[in-house]
Amino acid sequence: MDQDLKAMLESILLNQETFRNEANAKLDSITSQLDRMEAESNQDVIALLEVINGKLELTATKEDINFLAGKLGQHDLEIDRLKRVK
Repeated sequence: MDQDLKAMLESILLNQETFRNEANAKLDSITSQLDRMEAESNQDVIALLEVINGKLELTATKEDINFLAGKLGQHDLEIDRLKRVK
């Protein structure tokens, strides 16, 4: 009877150790995947900010040109173009 009980306890301890090892391995894998995702996410954010910055610069330039064109008036722009053609 004691031998059976001892064998059962050893089996339970072995199963518990196996479960703990498998759980630790899975946690390590998840941690590794999250680290990779975080690193890629930072790169994605930087790339997105660069694209937004480039588009803002283009948009600001077009708005500046339109503002100046409105101030100078269409006729002034035409006269200036003709002067530069000479």
